[in-house]
Amino acid sequence: MRLVDRIVAEDLPPPLLAALRDALQAVSGASGFATLEQDLVDGLFDRAELGDVEPAPLDDLWPHAELVLTVALTLAVADGHYGVEEARVIGRLAARLGYSAAGLAEIETRVFDELQAVGRRLRDKEA
Repeated sequence: MRLVDRIVAEDLPPPLLAALRDALQAVSGASGFATLEQDLVDGLFDRAELGDVEPAPLDDLWPHAELVLTVALTLAVADGHYGVEEARVIGRLAARLGYSAAGLAEIETRVFDELQAVGRRLRDKEA
């Protein structure tokens, strides 16, 4: 399922969507090469009419922590590089949302495996 579809399926109210957007913008800004990542964040939220909605506190995303971390990790590797600063931002985000380092590592493994599978399918399709 595409990330935007996963976000839509969660049916988050606008304040939580705004909090998610802000968390993802922090990840996209961590690498210093945020153009591609910022475009992806914008694309994830282009259907959401957030306007001037005040974001909920980040801690309110706790029930959706796995989604938040999955999207954040996917965003972080979108440019082909998972840098130290991105990892630090995601690590702090995971801790705020109640995930241990081991819990985050499990999500990292799953996300990276899924992305590699997508890459293999695309490569096989081109062959």
